[in-house]
Amino acid sequence: MTHKHHYKTERQGNAFVLVQTTNTHGTPTVQVPYSFKQEADIAICAAAHTATEINAYRRLAALDLAKMISNEFLAFSDLDADRLLLLREKTEDLITHCIAEIRNQNPNSSPEESNKKH
Repeated sequence: MTHKHHYKTERQGNAFVLVQTTNTHGTPTVQVPYSFKQEADIAICAAAHTATEINAYRRLAALDLAKMISNEFLAFSDLDADRLLLLREKTEDLITHCIAEIRNQNPNSSPEESNKKH
């Protein structure tokens, strides 16, 4: 049996959540919360770039995060707030590009389209 994912975006207070549902047993719903700023970035990215470009941006964001973790957290023993903020920024950038790619592949997952279905 092929597992099919369905996506929708919902607003939760001052933020958003990407909701993934599947046709599997167990826990078929996964929710990924993200910020209002990320939603704006996602919408711009999904509208302005092709699927191939978004995929490339996601891969670059993942590579950038991996390099940053290697350079900043494995090479150094001293932690500081600046490094933690940079880690958060890089992680949020990767999440933003991943959601933009999902949105590009599933046009009915945008907040406007999700709200029309209810």
